[in-house]
Amino acid sequence: MTANRIGTRRRGFSLVELLVVMTGVAAALGLCIGLIHMLTRLDRASRAHLAETSALARLADQFRADVRASDADQFKTLEKSSVEGLDLALGGDRTVRYNARAGGVERIERRGDAVERRETYRLPGKGAPRLEVRCEEGDVWARLLLTAAPGPSRGVSIEALLGKDRRLAAEEAPSR
Repeated sequence: MTANRIGTRRRGFSLVELLVVMTGVAAALGLCIGLIHMLTRLDRASRAHLAETSALARLADQFRADVRASDADQFKTLEKSSVEGLDLALGGDRTVRYNARAGGVERIERRGDAVERRETYRLPGKGAPRLEVRCEEGDVWARLLLTAAPGPSRGVSIEALLGKDRRLAAEEAPSR
């Protein structure tokens, strides 16, 4: 009777072998699902950070360009240093208004009474923005402060000289 068992081949797997294989496959799938979940979360966070950073860069470029192009004489009599909205008179009948709102900054460009362009820069990772205007040694500076929300991010200060930036004034001097 034992001679027959030695000569015959096994045709299947035992229940214990199948359970061991299924447990290994389930553990591998669990690790893969956890890894995929972590990667999608990181991707979502990096995309949000990229969107916020690019919006901040566009806002800084636009704010500096508007402030440099504006007329500095309109602020010589300004008493308040912190303002909720900032009106800048550009050439001709063009004006730009910056409104500081929680979660972002709104820019409204007008020609006369007609609104030509309205932009909203959403900055959810920053606190409530503030606009400041200060006079210093006869120069008028405009500043946009974006305070840091609780977390690892830092505050940002965008500052420009009304009419002309000091760095540009040094470059415009005639060279010999």
